[in-house]
Amino acid sequence: MARMSKAKKLELAENSSDPAELELLAADKVDDVRWEVATNPNTPASVLEKLAGDELGNVRWSVAEHTNTSEALLEKLAGDDDSYLRLRVACNPNTPASVLEKLAGDEEVDVRRSVAEHTNTSEALLEKLAGDEDSVVRRSVVEHPNTPVSLLEKLAGDEDVRCEVAVKPNTPIPILEKLSIDDDWHVRQCVAKNPNTPASVLEKLAGDDESGVCSTVVRNPNMPVPLLEKLLEKLAGDENREVRWGVAGHTNTPTATLEMLAGDRNVRVRQHVASNPNTPVSLLEKLAGDAREMVSSAATENPNYLAQVSGSDDSYLCDNDREIVLAAVKDDGSTLEDAADAFKADCEIVLAAVKSSGSRALEYAADTLKSDREFILAAVKDDGGALEYAADALKADHEIVLAAVKSSRSYALEHAADTLKSDREFILAAVKNDGNSLRYAADTLKADREIVLAAVKADEHAGALSYAADAFKADCEIVLAAVKSSGSRALEHAADTLKADREFILAAVKNDGDSLSYAADTLKADREIVLAAMDHDPNLLELADPTLMSDPKLASAAWPVIQKMRAKDYKDMYHPDVYDSDGVEDFFDNLTDGCDAGGIKLNYSEHMDSLRVGDESEAFGRGLVWVKCIAITHLEEDDIPSKIDLEDGGVVYEIVFRVYFQCFYERPNACFLKLLYVGNKDKIDEDAEYELYWYSPDADSANPAASDYFSEMCDDVSPVDDEDDEDDEDDEW
Repeated sequence: MARMSKAKKLELAENSSDPAELELLAADKVDDVRWEVATNPNTPASVLEKLAGDELGNVRWSVAEHTNTSEALLEKLAGDDDSYLRLRVACNPNTPASVLEKLAGDEEVDVRRSVAEHTNTSEALLEKLAGDEDSVVRRSVVEHPNTPVSLLEKLAGDEDVRCEVAVKPNTPIPILEKLSIDDDWHVRQCVAKNPNTPASVLEKLAGDDESGVCSTVVRNPNMPVPLLEKLLEKLAGDENREVRWGVAGHTNTPTATLEMLAGDRNVRVRQHVASNPNTPVSLLEKLAGDAREMVSSAATENPNYLAQVSGSDDSYLCDNDREIVLAAVKDDGSTLEDAADAFKADCEIVLAAVKSSGSRALEYAADTLKSDREFILAAVKDDGGALEYAADALKADHEIVLAAVKSSRSYALEHAADTLKSDREFILAAVKNDGNSLRYAADTLKADREIVLAAVKADEHAGALSYAADAFKADCEIVLAAVKSSGSRALEHAADTLKADREFILAAVKNDGDSLSYAADTLKADREIVLAAMDHDPNLLELADPTLMSDPKLASAAWPVIQKMRAKDYKDMYHPDVYDSDGVEDFFDNLTDGCDAGGIKLNYSEHMDSLRVGDESEAFGRGLVWVKCIAITHLEEDDIPSKIDLEDGGVVYEIVFRVYFQCFYERPNACFLKLLYVGNKDKIDEDAEYELYWYSPDADSANPAASDYFSEMCDDVSPVDDEDDEDDEDDEW
């Protein structure tokens, strides 16, 4: 497994169900592999227990929410310092009641809220959470399906959550009656919205002074129809246009009220009348002539209007009105199904249906059209999938099938005649349009070198090579052409002999640095090949053999690229919520490795306990555990270190470094690190006191007075004329 590629390990970690295999992968040094194991539903509890101590937060979080995690481990994780980890435990459906009881007293409101939402939370614990200081938690208690009536009665008096009590379906009627006369109209509106509110309460709410309450009452299914119609008539004259919208679209609105609203000054109100399924035809005919298109269109598309025009209740796209049918299929091609047979043979109408809804509309087209060459040619130019519905004779037509490939790529060939799939001239033309057309070619043509070479050159998705005969997967010219057109992914299908061929891999990484990931392990230790890959992306050093990691030239290969970066591209490595002195220590270990690799010596105390990094609230944070220092260089070569005279007569020495780093899987970045120390100028004493400052343009420095100083350092990195600054803002580095 140690020689297995990263891509293969990731695939296994995600899909494997073998406990032994997953246990091995859980110890992999690649973070993503361990994370995939932690999220794999087949990972056993024993492996999850090991991953619970992982240094990567994402891995531990996934363990906390995994359904196979044991109750004992969940109880242990519930006491972790990481609040997000505790939150994931609270969300785990298998977390037992005893652990939930512990988490109910958590300092983080999101953790307590999740406990209040958990299905395993007992009534006793819900009662405890009902007294939580945060309304978010109390609101979740109200919404919990197991909250007892006695608790709902108590929470009905809570001014922050009584709206939730009012709208909850199983709230008892006596409580709803009490809330229906609440001083806050929003609470009364929630009672009006509740599907279990009785008609007697709704009748009282129908006379509410607030139109928002009344407009909600009319949508309640328990509202008696006679009372509903009377209320709708009342609301039709409301000043609030949104209330009138609701009345205009309501299916119980009386005809007389609809007629009144059809003349409303608000266009949306008239549109809702025009869309109402109960609006009479006479009123629709009037609205069809409305000056606003949105109203007239709604009227002419109303089923009542179309049925009247067509003279049929079974189909509203029939006999006489061609324009109506054409307008309907332009809006929704599937309506062709309901059109009269004459229109299903109308070339313009069916093509309009294809344009609006794709080739599936041809399912309803007349057979005469499916055999019409000119029509099918026009249809496949819009959607190559139309070839599926063409007559068999047309599926063997060169021009038609090639047009289908051009519009919908190679997938259209699935429906082509077998005679075309064996036609060399046709397949050559097809693969030049889409290399993946090789998939549908006859086996004899998959062994044709000219066709395969044309296919990989036209392929943008790295799939064509997989369909070629095996001999071509070991052909240097063909595989290299595939890499040039579709990138390193093409090497997934290359023969192992090529992956171990030095000249080929060198040529491949010069085209795409990621090709290094597919190279044989022996070539990952080849300095020239690794350097060629790093010309594309310095991050690719991580794919190299570990023996090359300390190579000074490789460590410095990233410098020319990074030095072109603008200060505005620098990213802050500030993680305030996860301060940990171990993170600082790990960072300095990596920093030292980078210095040694770059041939630069950095002296600092190994006793990190006394190291102070500004305020703890602005400390480096545990995130730096995953920082790999690529290289480091002094900022001011002529004066290292600089001497600072203090007002009290003391002396402090200062060194400023430019640090190039890689964090997680992002591109390399740069920042500035200032080290202030008291002691010997030429050698930092182990007993010296330290202060470190991490500079970032996106966050305040630990030193409030450092902004000007930092600006100077930024200028030193990449001096830019002011007049060009705006134009260069979005340039890639």
